[in-house]
Amino acid sequence: MTVEILLSEANLTAALKNVQKKKKSPGIDKMRTWELSAFWELHREEIIEKIRLGAYKPQPTLAVSIPKNSGNGTRNLEIPCVLDRMIQSAMYTALSPFYEKKFSEKSFGFRNMLGTKNALQTCLTYL
Repeated sequence: MTVEILLSEANLTAALKNVQKKKKSPGIDKMRTWELSAFWELHREEIIEKIRLGAYKPQPTLAVSIPKNSGNGTRNLEIPCVLDRMIQSAMYTALSPFYEKKFSEKSFGFRNMLGTKNALQTCLTYL
């Protein structure tokens, strides 16, 4: 994979739209998803050049404690800023065709379209 796939206009535009449609909470910089387009237009060339040179540094994440579903205690979340989410999305899209082929067919964690139900179904099949 070349960095050009990652930094292609189509990939970056898709990543921007992906982040905006999710409308999640802002990170440490307080930027909202709807503000990302204007920020990206102003800083696009600078950010792309930093990525190309290996000089891009993600911002620190925002630590937030939320109640557990069980009602017993809290769990910690680390929320990245929206620009970092956009870059993560672009990286995922650019890299996944390469690394998906290398995963074991028995690997279900953190994989697109796979999860607990698939793992359980596979276990039942083996039994």
